Amino acid sequence: MPGDLSQWIMKHYDPKKSQIVVPERGKIPVDAASVHTIWGLPNKGRKVCYEIRPEITKEFYRIYNIQGKNAPTLTAWCKMIEGMNGAHDDDFPRAWLAVAFSSSLHHQPVLAFHQRASRL
Repeated sequence: MPGDLSQWIMKHYDPKKSQIVVPERGKIPVDAASVHTIWGLPNKGRKVCYEIRPEITKEFYRIYNIQGKNAPTLTAWCKMIEGMNGAHDDDFPRAWLAVAFSSSLHHQPVLAFHQRASRL
C-alpha cells in the first residue's frame, strides 16, 4: 500500500465506529461484511480449520510489543497502527490485515482482537 494512501486511511479511520469516513462521500464500515464485499472473502459457510501455534503468536506479540497474555482490543490495535504513522515496512500492512482478518473471524460486532489473526 503506498504511504500516502495508508496515511490517508489512518487519518480518516474512526476506531470507535470501526469505519473509514470519506469526506463528502460517506462511510465505509470495517467489518466482516465490507471485507467480504471489497476482497471477495467468504464470511459464512464451512468453518475454517486452523490451529493455534504458540510460537507464531509469541513472535507476533514480540513484533508488535504486546504485553501480557490477553489479546489487545481492536481499538488499542488501531491506535497502535495509527502510531506507526504509515510506516513503509511489512509490520504496517500486516497489522492492517490482522484487523481485517480478525474482524472477519467474529460473527458479531466485538472489540477484542481475535488471537488467530496473529497467524498472518
